[in-house]
Amino acid sequence: MQDYFKAEFSSRLRTISPTTQILLIPHIKDIVSPHSIWPQDSFPRQTLDLPKNVRCLTNPTVFSIGETTIGISTNDILRPLSLEECTKSPSNTAVYERLPSYVMQQRHFYPLFPGRSESRVSVQESGLGEFVGGTPDVLVLASELQYFARVVDGVVVVNPGVVSKKASAGTFARVYIAPKGTGEGEMEVDVMKADVWERCRVDLHRI
Repeated sequence: MQDYFKAEFSSRLRTISPTTQILLIPHIKDIVSPHSIWPQDSFPRQTLDLPKNVRCLTNPTVFSIGETTIGISTNDILRPLSLEECTKSPSNTAVYERLPSYVMQQRHFYPLFPGRSESRVSVQESGLGEFVGGTPDVLVLASELQYFARVVDGVVVVNPGVVSKKASAGTFARVYIAPKGTGEGEMEVDVMKADVWERCRVDLHRI
């Protein structure tokens, strides 16, 4: 499978401009990942023959681009949380704000104990899923639930969905964040004062 990955994925990543930085995060279902239990260590770069512009990150991960902090977990927590709720709002859209709020309130990428069997969570290593240094400005929580983008307590929460659903195509997200201090005059002052959610745009696309 490693040879297949190098032939089908690593080779295609090499066709992308080397000036473009690619962030690669594992999933518990990745057969080439040496860790099938969440939290996961990063992909082995040399073993998979990945180009230099690919940065291998852990799952979950928190990183910064400029002054913007982004947190990502590819292990589905939103669906398990929806199945464990004791009370629910009559509004169907409120769930997309309520479920991410549990993650932020508990300051953990998987605030559920015990974890559901399909999530394969390590109890001993679950501390690696805690938020360190505050709540991220952008929180990407990949889930099998309906894709969405919401602002929850000042945090941009994105569920890009899944790329494929058995025989059908899935969805992905494009996230745009305007830098601080762009523009002139009054526009510049507004952007300088704006939080990330005010400078952010999320487009959700079907494949």
